[in-house]
Amino acid sequence: MRPTGLLLFFAIMGSACGSDADCSIDKDCFKGETCLDGLCIEGSSLNNPTSNNTANNTSSNNHFTPVNNVTEGSYAELKARYPTSACVVDPFVATCSAPDENESFYTYLPSGNGAGGCIRGDEINAIDFTTSLEICTTETTDRYQTNLSTCSTKSFVLEIFVIPKVKCDPALYTLNVWAAGHSCDQQSDTFRCTLKDDGSWHIQGIIEPLNTVTSANVEITPNFGNVTDFEYDLRFLTRE
Repeated sequence: MRPTGLLLFFAIMGSACGSDADCSIDKDCFKGETCLDGLCIEGSSLNNPTSNNTANNTSSNNHFTPVNNVTEGSYAELKARYPTSACVVDPFVATCSAPDENESFYTYLPSGNGAGGCIRGDEINAIDFTTSLEICTTETTDRYQTNLSTCSTKSFVLEIFVIPKVKCDPALYTLNVWAAGHSCDQQSDTFRCTLKDDGSWHIQGIIEPLNTVTSANVEITPNFGNVTDFEYDLRFLTRE
């Protein structure tokens, strides 16, 4: 009888140990038990660093979807890098109300009041007009200009405003402005280009007396092709 009792005892213990060792995660155990080092024990997993790490990794994997085959400068990559910039658009769903073909030349914008500056001698002709435009995904560059007539002996002030109608990070495009020998690339005390807090640009220049007709030119070039689309206002103003 003694051997039989010992066999029964070891059979019961072996069964219990086999049950406890058969787990890799908490779900393998009974309700209220935690899997610790392959054993099901009673208690919460809050005091079990291994179990916590497993749970956190599982949760992270459930909520993270990697984006495969994303190239730098693509719509998906730029949307992830500039999530609040509304000017990054999917080229397959983008719509553009008025694309133009002025990549190689400047479209002239009439002021409705003649050339800004001086009409005759030092007689100042002030202009102030705004045109609503759009850089489209199908365009590589927007180029616009308006005429300036410099005075004989006096200077006048030129102001240009470029005002995007949606938020567009300035890293997504390049703005070039130049007039009468001045440009944003070579700013000075008499010509400056300022990016405002609201995302608009304010260009200010003093146009010296040259007694000739010239122009004010604005060029907007997306830094990434086929994914930039935004409407903007372009304003030209001259004054004494």
